[in-house]
Parts: sequence; C-alpha cells; structure tokens
Amino acid sequence: MHSRPVLLFAFAFAVMADPVSSVAYPIEAALRALHGDLALLLPTMGLIVAIVVLVIVNYQQLVARYP
Repeated sequence: MHSRPVLLFAFAFAVMADPVSSVAYPIEAALRALHGDLALLLPTMGLIVAIVVLVIVNYQQLVARYP
C-alpha cells in the first residue's frame, strides 16, 4: 500500500515531462529553420497563431451550423 503513492507520483512526473518537452520543441525548430534569426521568429510565430485561430473559428462555425 505504501508504494501506491510513489507509483502515482512517478506516473504524474512521467506524463508531465512529455508536454513540457513538446512546448520547448517548436521554438527550437523555428529558430533552426530561420537560421537563428530572432527578428523573423515573432512574425513567424504570429502567423502560426493566426492560422490556428482561423482553424478554431472555422471549426466552431461548422459545429454551430451542423450540430
């Protein structure tokens, strides 16, 4: 019974590591693609966020129209 909280903590730590590494990867990949040019990083990330927002809005309209 005493090992159950330890296993729960270990599982939570293992599951938490994946999203943390996933958040760090896109910025590193963008900097590599832009050859380390920080001046292009913000406009590129802004464009990506705008595309994601556009997809979300279109999906919401689709769900509202065809429930």
